[in-house]
Amino acid sequence: MNVHECKDTREGKPHILQNINTITNLASHLKTTLGPFGMDKLINDLLTNDGATILKNIVRDNEPICKILLSAVNSLDKEVGDGTTSTTLLSSQILSLLKPLVLENYPISTILECLSQARNDILKHLDSLKQKVDSSLLYKIAETSLTSKILKYHKKHFGEIVVKAMSRPNIDSVYADSNINLDSDFYKQSVVIPNISIKKVTGGSLQDSCLVNGVAFAKTFTYAGYEQQPKKIKNPNILCLNVELELKPEKDNCEFKIDSVSSYKDMLEGEYKVFLNRLDTIRQTGANVVLSTLSIGDYATQYFARHNIFCCGRVSEEDVKRVVECCGGEIISSIESLRNKNNETQIQRFIGKCEYFEEKQVGKSRYNFFEGCEFAATLLLRGPTFEMLDEVERSVMDAIGVVKAGLTSKGIVWGGGSCEMSISRFLRDQGIKQGDSCIFVYMVLAQAFEIIPFTLALNSGNDGVEVLGLLRGEHNEGKHSAGVGGDMSLLGVVEPVELKEGIVRCAFSVVETVLRIDGTVVAKGKEQG
Repeated sequence: MNVHECKDTREGKPHILQNINTITNLASHLKTTLGPFGMDKLINDLLTNDGATILKNIVRDNEPICKILLSAVNSLDKEVGDGTTSTTLLSSQILSLLKPLVLENYPISTILECLSQARNDILKHLDSLKQKVDSSLLYKIAETSLTSKILKYHKKHFGEIVVKAMSRPNIDSVYADSNINLDSDFYKQSVVIPNISIKKVTGGSLQDSCLVNGVAFAKTFTYAGYEQQPKKIKNPNILCLNVELELKPEKDNCEFKIDSVSSYKDMLEGEYKVFLNRLDTIRQTGANVVLSTLSIGDYATQYFARHNIFCCGRVSEEDVKRVVECCGGEIISSIESLRNKNNETQIQRFIGKCEYFEEKQVGKSRYNFFEGCEFAATLLLRGPTFEMLDEVERSVMDAIGVVKAGLTSKGIVWGGGSCEMSISRFLRDQGIKQGDSCIFVYMVLAQAFEIIPFTLALNSGNDGVEVLGLLRGEHNEGKHSAGVGGDMSLLGVVEPVELKEGIVRCAFSVVETVLRIDGTVVAKGKEQG
């Protein structure tokens, strides 16, 4: 590449220092959002305190080093569901405290080796801190996540919704068995995560949000005759189609050459007969709920109403697929598949089942409910505005992520900054045992992990320095559950160990990546012409 065609050729130590300053400035926007007393950010028309969402909306395309951080926290958000703000603050603090070592020409390769060694030591220490999860702690895990969100004052209500949506029927028996190996395939298979969907309905209060034990979606456009169809069906037989059940005008559908009125009449009667045979075939399967991703016209709607069958056309593919996944059956693309009269079993495999179907009012909308699906749940979120519902959805998704981590991970650790203080004390003890090459890096990391309890204390209106001094004393006495605000074991503030491990891995990955980049070459776009 021709250097004269580039607009940025900074290299070496100045470039590393510039990248550290950029990450530090970016993280400063997130400090006040951490913890139960964190504040929200208004970015254009977006109201949120979610770390990943804030970064996504403030990182510009011309900041490649910030995009690396954004990519890392997005990966953590998808994997665990939470911890993006803590990751950003921790990686920023580590880089900021390593900056003097870089200025003093401390070898970057040595720093990287020490970081890799320290990361492994921290993960081993987290493994020693973990405690076994039981079903009662899942509620605490969800509530801890929701405490720092917009749902702080509704955490019990939404915590119950999330845990009930995520829990399996045999989860209590699995946790009660003390002989189960938490790393075994049986344990992981016993906590398979259900199919969960979130629907947002404006109107009402947050407390009106509820959990549907199955699938729910908004009523679609309907034709005349819909009012006469049943709206409540016990143990329904559900048939899902990808077939259009609507008569099209001849001028729009095809072209005929006729020589008499009787020929035109025969053509119409033949068309109606073919169409009626398709409807008869559907009825003969025994289905009393018919869903289709394509339209169901007025003639078909009235036909189904006469035979006490509920139908719904133009249902989204996503909702139809969820019904099939959760209730069974298959999506039919051809009515010919249902005409195998000699094989009743073959036809029944296309039929899905659930315990109860009902269409009822939710706010100003009508919703179709398929309840009694063991492996599915739908969260109906209520709130006054779309903006609030978007933030509620992000908060619930974070809670779902940490509960999932609690279900599938190896255990839990105490939250409220107690885990970070324990790691800090551990690193100080380990640093003394290290040689001259790593002692400074270990001490830097020990101080960096204190940024989490320090920020929690500041955001709650306390003196961060005073709180850190008290926590250091308590952890020196072996009180590993001591955090900002008291004893976390008594307050019930817990987090999955998988979340803490993810934060450590992600933060260290960002730090190592930034330290390895000693030059950025951004080529100009090719001239047009």
